[in-house]
Amino acid sequence: KYWSFAADISEELEEFKCHTKNMQPFLSRWHGKTHAWYCQIWFSGHWLKGACLTTGEATEQTNSKMARYSSVTKHMGRSNRRDHLTLAMKYANTEKEERMPKLLKKLLKSAEESSVRYECDFQRLINKRKDKLLLLQNSIDDKLKE
Repeated sequence: KYWSFAADISEELEEFKCHTKNMQPFLSRWHGKTHAWYCQIWFSGHWLKGACLTTGEATEQTNSKMARYSSVTKHMGRSNRRDHLTLAMKYANTEKEERMPKLLKKLLKSAEESSVRYECDFQRLINKRKDKLLLLQNSIDDKLKE
């Protein structure tokens, strides 16, 4: 329902046009698994250009965290609910921003370690192929000499 809402808003308000003109809706990979196969292909973020092969898991985690507030806020008035959810979102963002430096450091270290490992694997595969090519070339040369 969000995309149709965003499209309606962007038609009415100029400052929101970029949200539908420059963006494309997509489902997280795991949420999309519950949809029909053609819907998964059209709207999976995995296949969209510029989505960085994302799984959409961060969005699912955010939605899951915010869903916990539904039981607390359902009996509140509109303004109280809005205030409560705003504070919850600010708290979640602050919490995420405080974790970000450690997380980025950990991800960088992991990427560097993986890079070294993948480079070694790649070199091993290249050497294996070279050996096979040399054997093949030698056997062809031997057959040509005969």
